[in-house]
Amino acid sequence: KQKNIAENKASDYLRKLNSKLEDLVASRTATLEKANSDLALLASQDSLTGLLNHRSSINQVSKALNEANRYNISIAVIMIDLDNFKLLNDQYGHQVGDEAIVSVSQVLRSNLRDTDSCGRYGGEEFILIITRTDLDEVNQLAERLKSNIAEIHLSQTPDANVTASFGIAMCLSTQCEEYTTDSLISAADSALYKAKLSGRNKICFTPSNQMV
Repeated sequence: KQKNIAENKASDYLRKLNSKLEDLVASRTATLEKANSDLALLASQDSLTGLLNHRSSINQVSKALNEANRYNISIAVIMIDLDNFKLLNDQYGHQVGDEAIVSVSQVLRSNLRDTDSCGRYGGEEFILIITRTDLDEVNQLAERLKSNIAEIHLSQTPDANVTASFGIAMCLSTQCEEYTTDSLISAADSALYKAKLSGRNKICFTPSNQMV
């Protein structure tokens, strides 16, 4: 009888110990998974704006292009560059330049759908990946963004003007197989260059889907 009592106590103690160990392992696992998730998020984000960084932006374009080919949908890549940003930095300082970049990033983020993506491509240049869209929708979005950016008032220099130029490459559902990730970004960049040459604060599409 004493032996049975001792064995039962030992078994009960082992069950409690195993339960505590399982809880501890689960807690440690959850903590580790969260830490890994946080690290992955940090690795994909631009430190100043919280948008996708350069590498993650390119990956997102690739993902959107694959989706467009698979489901026969249209997507657009929009390259955005702040006008005369070097002059703004030189005249008012880097803190004002950073404020302009953050303010523009907030405008971009607030005007996009959950299905769209936005990244800081580098310096004062941004990239948008718009999915399941058409020419009119993309043009309306770009016009709205251009207008909202022009309305930005910087806290430290309220007299400074912030404008941006837009280059858009529209990948229609019937054309997406013709593009690679690099060629789609390059097409948007070429349209951006055209917008810069035409006087800045402009919106230009690639020649193949130029708005009339």
